[in-house]
Amino acid sequence: LQPQASCRHLKGMNRKQMRFCRRNIEQMESIRAGAQTAYGECQFQFHKRRWNCSMIDPLTKEVFGDAILREGTREAAFVHAISAAGVAYRVTRDCSKGLIEKCGCDQSVHRRRNEQFSWSGCSDNVRYGIAVSREFVDAGERGRNQSNQRRIMNLHNNNAGRQVLEANMRKECKCHGLSGSCDMKTCWESMPSFREVGTIIKDKFDGATEVAIIEADNKPTMVRKNVQFKRHTKADLVKLYSFL
Repeated sequence: LQPQASCRHLKGMNRKQMRFCRRNIEQMESIRAGAQTAYGECQFQFHKRRWNCSMIDPLTKEVFGDAILREGTREAAFVHAISAAGVAYRVTRDCSKGLIEKCGCDQSVHRRRNEQFSWSGCSDNVRYGIAVSREFVDAGERGRNQSNQRRIMNLHNNNAGRQVLEANMRKECKCHGLSGSCDMKTCWESMPSFREVGTIIKDKFDGATEVAIIEADNKPTMVRKNVQFKRHTKADLVKLYSFL
């Protein structure tokens, strides 16, 4: 199929996402699979809760009859964070596997000097995965029938999910030497499991900060709705309303 025809089969995308699809058709399977992974993780994290991620389109986060996600709730915050992280995760993984022509392993870590070990192997190129997630997932907030407050909240939570993935990258190493010694060690950077990412985002869901959007210096700014609430960081989930 031509890119235009293939992209038309993916329902619910806006004009900006459709343009991305036509330019990056080989990445769309990774994006779709990442959204599906996020949906499965959402169901796992909430399987004992009253709300369990039902009625969501994994790719577009389109909501079918679920009022809880139509508002600026912490449930909506979780869905956006886990979806953005899921797309970044799968794109990064497929880059490392050589399934996407435009990217590969992260070679930048090899330029870091270290006397205890040498960088080698295939480091996960999480920065590329995050860039793709930001371009495609965040574009979903453009042109959607929602308030500017909700758009600001969603974009913040998208970024928070990606930050969880990036902040939990880890160094993995392999020893080389005679008789099991570790005279020489080669290392590379790997992503955490997506289960770990989901658990961390779920913890942030439980501690989501309720915020208000105000005008400051002629631009919209998020502030705590109550000074007794904890201050949120860029990696925390935020909500506009409480559901339960």
